[in-house]
Amino acid sequence: MALGMSEQSRLKSPGTKLNLEVWLLIYSRVGGDAACLNCDSFDYRISVIKREYRYSELTAKVIGCAMTVHSALGNGFQEVIYQRALEIEMSDASLSFSREHDMTVHYKGRQVGSRRVDFLVADAISVELKAITRLEDVHLAQAINYLEAYDLEVGLLINFGGRSLEFKRVANRQFRQKNQGNPLSEL
Repeated sequence: MALGMSEQSRLKSPGTKLNLEVWLLIYSRVGGDAACLNCDSFDYRISVIKREYRYSELTAKVIGCAMTVHSALGNGFQEVIYQRALEIEMSDASLSFSREHDMTVHYKGRQVGSRRVDFLVADAISVELKAITRLEDVHLAQAINYLEAYDLEVGLLINFGGRSLEFKRVANRQFRQKNQGNPLSEL
């Protein structure tokens, strides 16, 4: 379902700021498939999160929270500022999460290191934040590697550093880590 002309023109007005409630209204109006509105330019594309994706509704809520933060703060801050603001926004949205969640990495049943994920949402979704000009393939590969190492199925890579919020939904299609002794696979 497309947005009406009055809604589109209101959204395209200079200085329009979207909060989570407005984003969720838009999300519901387009049949639950909206994932992104480019809030800082006149390119108001709607990206699609397919309903058949696991945790689609939850990832949409996290993205909505990130959009609210980016809309309020814009770009140019250090990653930790966005992390703290996103923590507040996700708390206000009653999302279950832990911030800077320490996760161990295992190989063949042995711990080979650890890494802190920016957020672990609902014990299921890894959220990695960046505050860089634009995401590169190496950042996407890193997010996918973290999913595989942590034996998580879904993750988000969110970049606050651009003029517009940038995000990628990533999926672990392998699930081989269970055979390597990662304690998270037993959750």
